[in-house]
Amino acid sequence: MLDGETLPSGGQSQVGNAGLSPELRKYHVISAQLESIMGEACREPPSGANCVSIKRRITALQYALEEAERRICEKQRLDDISRKKRVLDVYLRRAKKDEERRDVLEKDVGRRKQLVSEMQEEKRFYYNQKNKEVGGRIEKYKNSILDAQAAVIERAEAEGEKRNRILSRLQEERARSAYEHKEKSRKRMERCREVLNRRKQKEEERRREKQAAFISHMRKLEQDEGVDAILNKRKDVHSFLARRRNSSRAGTDDGFMEAAAPSRYKTHETLLRELKEKEEQHKARYEAEQAFRQYELQLRAHARQERIERQRQNYRAQLEKRIERNDEIIEMAREKKKRGELVKGAREAREQENLNEITRDIEQHRNRAEEMAYRRHQDALEKNYYRWNGRAQRVILQLQDAIRADKDTKCGMDQKEIFMPTALCSFDNL
Repeated sequence: MLDGETLPSGGQSQVGNAGLSPELRKYHVISAQLESIMGEACREPPSGANCVSIKRRITALQYALEEAERRICEKQRLDDISRKKRVLDVYLRRAKKDEERRDVLEKDVGRRKQLVSEMQEEKRFYYNQKNKEVGGRIEKYKNSILDAQAAVIERAEAEGEKRNRILSRLQEERARSAYEHKEKSRKRMERCREVLNRRKQKEEERRREKQAAFISHMRKLEQDEGVDAILNKRKDVHSFLARRRNSSRAGTDDGFMEAAAPSRYKTHETLLRELKEKEEQHKARYEAEQAFRQYELQLRAHARQERIERQRQNYRAQLEKRIERNDEIIEMAREKKKRGELVKGAREAREQENLNEITRDIEQHRNRAEEMAYRRHQDALEKNYYRWNGRAQRVILQLQDAIRADKDTKCGMDQKEIFMPTALCSFDNL
């Protein structure tokens, strides 16, 4: 090949060309393999690998690649100028295939990136779902605790309202009973007044009837006997009344009749006096009856007052009992609320502990996933390391065999002995 011609790269030597000699094709293949091995060797080494040994191997591969390229250049210089066109065609086809390979590699890299992105999205979605589930459970527990607390408060408020209704109903019943008792007393007093008025009216009527009968009797006497008889009769009555006042009240009806026998008729003054005495007696009896009725009314009023006081005390005792019961209910509600708060605190502590355990589990899962990814990566690096070492060993052996074959060929053709690089001979000892 002329000096102004462009040499094909080692990667392009992988494309087979029927126009090249078998030795040149072999060197091209070896060069391409060495370049591929160099690319793999320059990647990240596995953990625990000897970096110095890897660098020495890479240096040996570089020497072998340079030797292969030098051999290729020598072979190309030995080729005929007529193969220029075919070499250029091969170069063009090789460039096209390299472009296709790069496109394929880019697509492969894109698919891998997409796969990694999808895996990350799935992992993120998984952790988000876990967080949502944990948050949902926590929210559910909080809502249940708040509902229980609200129910306790509502029951306490309902008990308070019930107690207030009971107190108001008791007060209404008490006022109604007092009003009814007052009305009954007023009606009873009115009935008593009506009875007394009727009695007074009857007594007044009887008194008037007696007075009218007495007046009519006196008129008859005056008409029958005259004034003298009436005066005598009045004198007899006066004397009789005087004797009666002086005598003892232990007399019998016979004695009275015997004392009254001498005088048959009573005088006007005697009759008036007797009428006045009867009125006084009637008035005294009426006052005594009134005093007795007043005493009975006072006794009834006192009994009614005592009954009202007993009812008031009973109402007060019942009210105090109900208040004590309501206080006990309120105290029980407070105790329930306190126990609910304690249960809520314990439940929140358990939820926090469960959340911490879930967080630890997630962290452990993440650590295990990262550790597994790291181990897979290290396994891949280790496999790649052993793979390119084996390939390098085989390719170096192929290069050594090709160099020995060239050496034997050139020695058979009485040419100068070919020098083999020391690095290629000592690759097994690295």
